[in-house]
Order: sequence, then structure tokens, then C-alpha cells
Amino acid sequence: MATFLNATQMNNKRSKTALISTFGLLIVSGLATVYAYANVDVYRMPVSSMKPTIEPGDKVQVDCQAYQSSEPKRWDVIAFKSPKDENRIWLFRIVGMPGEAISLGAAGVTIDGKLIVVPTSLDGIKYAESETGNDTVSYPFNIPEYEYFVLGDNPDKANDSRFWGTVSRDTIIGLVNP
Repeated sequence: MATFLNATQMNNKRSKTALISTFGLLIVSGLATVYAYANVDVYRMPVSSMKPTIEPGDKVQVDCQAYQSSEPKRWDVIAFKSPKDENRIWLFRIVGMPGEAISLGAAGVTIDGKLIVVPTSLDGIKYAESETGNDTVSYPFNIPEYEYFVLGDNPDKANDSRFWGTVSRDTIIGLVNP
């Protein structure tokens, strides 16, 4: 025997289904938000080494899970433990990748003997040897495996890989979202 629902019963059933669906969606959204915030750190930039990309005083979010399933890429801005003090966090841009030979000069950045093109978003930034000539690395500089050569977007004010060498993969905290 077939059972038929009247209009009121059908509306009640739809309302319950919609309420359950909405409640489930809210729970999933809430969990996704909590997960996202649990994997993001916020840092304040105290110096001008990444100007104009990140101004002194700017707050940036660091995605601490970004490199769990992928490797850092050239031009990523990363947060990492300072090579001079593990309790401090520094922010710089990856320019040289593991296994590459990097050179800096008046023409720009050379990787494995070839001049690389800087992304248009970085127009006006000249990555070159320091003007003081105090670079502690000599060029071409061979970047070890699992290491990255990082530079500041404000090279005249950046204490970066030109002065202290490379960043080890295991000291990278995450990807900066300026």
C-alpha cells in the first residue's frame, strides 16, 4: 500500500533536510576556518629589507602548511629561522634553488650561467652584489642541496644570503602571504 504525504508533511520534511544540510555546512566551514587559522602564523615586519613588497610595520600571514605537500619555489617569500638566532624569524624572497650556481652582478641574477628574468611584479628591484662589496659569498656561488639563496626586495638594506649564505630547508617555517 502506498503512503502519500500531504503538503504540510512534505514541507516539514524539506525544512528538516534543509536545516540538517545547513547545520552540516556550518560545521564543515567552522572546522575549515579553525584548521586554516591553526596553520597560519602572523608576524610583523620590523625592518625595510623587503620594501616595497612588505613595508616596515606590516603584518604578514605565514602559511605554515604550504610546504608540507610541495617544495618552495623561486620568487616565494618565505619565513624562516634566522641563521644567527633561531628565536628570530626572518622574511626574504627565494632567488636561488638547491643545486644551482648563482651569480649576482650589474646585469642581474644569473643561474647556471643564464640571466634570469625577474617577474614583472618585481619591476624596479635590482638583485645584485651589495654596493658595499662586503658579500661573504663569492660568485658563482654553488647552492647546496636542500638549501636556498634568499634576497631582500630592498637589496641596499637587506642582510640576506649575500652576507651569510643559504637557508636550510629545515629552517623554513612557511610561505608568506603579504
